[in-house]
Formats: sequence, C-alpha cells, structure tokens
Amino acid sequence: MQRVQLAISSIQKGLQLLGDEAKAEIKNNYLKNVVKHRGIQHPKVYQLANDQMKNDIFKDLESNEKFQVAEELMKSEYGEDKLVSVSIYENYYKILTEADIDSIKKLIKEGYVKEWATCDTLSRPIRKWTLLSEQNTRYIAEWSKEEECLWIRRCCCVSQVTRAKKGDKGNFNGYTDLLFEICERVIKYDQRFNQLGVGWLLRELYLADKKRTVSFIENHYDQLSREALRYAIRKMTSHYYNRLLNFNSQNDSKEVIKGLKK
Repeated sequence: MQRVQLAISSIQKGLQLLGDEAKAEIKNNYLKNVVKHRGIQHPKVYQLANDQMKNDIFKDLESNEKFQVAEELMKSEYGEDKLVSVSIYENYYKILTEADIDSIKKLIKEGYVKEWATCDTLSRPIRKWTLLSEQNTRYIAEWSKEEECLWIRRCCCVSQVTRAKKGDKGNFNGYTDLLFEICERVIKYDQRFNQLGVGWLLRELYLADKKRTVSFIENHYDQLSREALRYAIRKMTSHYYNRLLNFNSQNDSKEVIKGLKK
C-alpha cells in the first residue's frame, strides 16, 4: 500500500504544480461546481498521466496496484485526478478483468462519478474493453439494467456510440439487437443525461438499421425527450428528420416505413 500511496502522491503533486486558480474557477462554474477542478487543460493532464505511467515509481507496481492507484484517484474531489484515473484504465484496458470492471461500476455507484464529463471519459476504457470480445460487450450491456444510478446507465450507452453505426457486420451477430435492448431499458428514465445517451445511440443505429431505428423512435416517441429526439434524428435525411420531429404517435406510420424502402 505504501508503494501505491507513493505513486498517488507523485501524480497529485504534479497536478498541483500545473494548477491554475483562474482556469479552475471557469471550469467549476461551467460544470456547476459538482466536481472541483485544479484548472489544467486536458492535454496537459494526459501528458502528465503518460509521464507518470512511464516513471519507475508507477512501472514497478503490480497490475492490481496500478488499478488501486486508479481507484483512489477516481475518489479524488478533483476532476483532473479523475482524468488521470481514466488514463490508467485506458492504458491497461487489455488486462482489465470482470472483477476490475465491477470495481469501476462500484466507484460510479458510490458517487465518485457524478457528472457527464467524468462519465463520458470513463466510457472510453469501457468501450475499448468491450471491443476485446462479445462476452465483454454483453457484460457491459447488463449495466443498462441498473435501477438506481443514472451514470452507470449512461456509461453503458456512451461506451457503445462509436461502434453502433457498424451494426452486426462490424461487430458480431446480435449486436444491433443488444443495442436496441439497451435503448429499450434506458429510455424509460427521464433524466437528461440518460435520455441523451439513448439519443446518441439511436443516431448511430440509424446508420446500421434505418427502418428499425425509425420504428423504435415512433414506438417510444412519448418517452423520448425533445432534446434526445433531436440527437436521434440528426443524421437522417431531411424528409425523415422533419417527419419525426413533428411526429404524432396517433399518426399512421406506414408512410414512413414505405419511404425507407426506396
């Protein structure tokens, strides 16, 4: 544990030296003071993280100790410390186990991830881990069943956004079905950042399966927030964009489906 604390201390001292109070105040106001910030631009945080992971203090740690460093940094009150935590997970994503993923989920559920910025950056190593296997992807898809924590559900959605447009052909048989199942579960929650997560997924799913995505939006129109809807239809042709933007759930949808076949 002493080696872990030494690595954490080295990282946090480096971050403290880079801090800028004026920039911190701007960032804190932007994110409504949900998380404190040191006032360091992201490229500088990533550079520090890379430098720290290359030094002997960190390199000599065992894999489980490196993830302990990441866990403790995620518990920090500062957003930049959490960003370094994400960088560690992302650098070592290939050796993450299901137990490690469960530890990340626990950190989110315990409130150490409580705003969109940290949630979305944490989705990066989660996405890379899911790319390793179908089993991993299905494991993370189970996060959509989480009832209490909106950030777990959002991370589940956001982690799949860049993959969604490739559908089954670019992933595995049943992948598209899995994403619609995620949307089906998460769309029932009206929190803004859950709704946007669904909207982003639907936006990319449209590129993989136009007919099914339009049908999904029609069938769940009353559950989708207006903001999420605008994201969901962003990549559609003007015809379907305007039609779904003004869609009435009482309307006959046959015209939409017929048009998609052209």
